[in-house]
Amino acid sequence: MRQQRGNIPLIFLLAVLGVTLVGGGFFLGQKRQPAEKTIMPQTVLPTPTATPLLPSPTDTVQLTPTSTPVQAVKTVVVFEAEGAISTEDKSRLQQKVVAPYLDYQRDLNGEGYVISLTISPNIGANKTNYPYQAKAIFKNGGYEGFVVTKDGGGIDWWLPECMGPCPFSANFKAKYPEIIAKFP
Repeated sequence: MRQQRGNIPLIFLLAVLGVTLVGGGFFLGQKRQPAEKTIMPQTVLPTPTATPLLPSPTDTVQLTPTSTPVQAVKTVVVFEAEGAISTEDKSRLQQKVVAPYLDYQRDLNGEGYVISLTISPNIGANKTNYPYQAKAIFKNGGYEGFVVTKDGGGIDWWLPECMGPCPFSANFKAKYPEIIAKFP
């Protein structure tokens, strides 16, 4: 019997220690949890309604249509690294690439279709035969890129890449016979 009496304080001590640890852990766990969010109800105020003022039967209302002039959209032409493009090449690029390209796109797709056209020196491996590159951005979000050839020291004419017969307008044919001559 004596041995059992010695174990009672030890069992009691272990029980108190266990309750303390469990209670302390529970208390610390409660402290570490984020506080609950309280949602405050919002008060909705009624919106006052306005009564529209109506003309009296004796008032006369006259509507006069007005026309707003439509401003033509100009294509932005950019020569990147302009100092790297000689004055002669820039002039030839304007005459033989930029103008016919923009005219062709305008005839095919309407005014303002090309938003911007950028001409820059070609830094690719083919820069000897194609010293310049062009990038066009269209109003529908599309874009196009092409390289510009230079043979015999001069800039070549821009040529459309058509599948089948190219749709050239009468104005384009009259303005650019050098391009038309390259198409049967």
